[in-house]
Amino acid sequence: MTLNEMADAHTAFVRDLRLNLHEMSQPLTVLLCTLEFGADLTTVAEMRTTMISALTECERLRSIVNLLREQLPDVRDTKTQTPMPR
Repeated sequence: MTLNEMADAHTAFVRDLRLNLHEMSQPLTVLLCTLEFGADLTTVAEMRTTMISALTECERLRSIVNLLREQLPDVRDTKTQTPMPR
């Protein structure tokens, strides 16, 4: 791989990382607002609806995190040469 190809790959990775981090901000904001709203609820039905919404946003976040993990290259610990967790 040439130096230019490496630079292009790095630029593409950073661009994708920024995009995915931006994608994470929306469900985090919705989750925060949902939980703040839920703190003021009094009926079980209202609380259940709010919890389902919060869980949906958590699933969105988890899928984005999994996508980011898949994009990361395999990295090994320099001392033990064991794969580092993603």
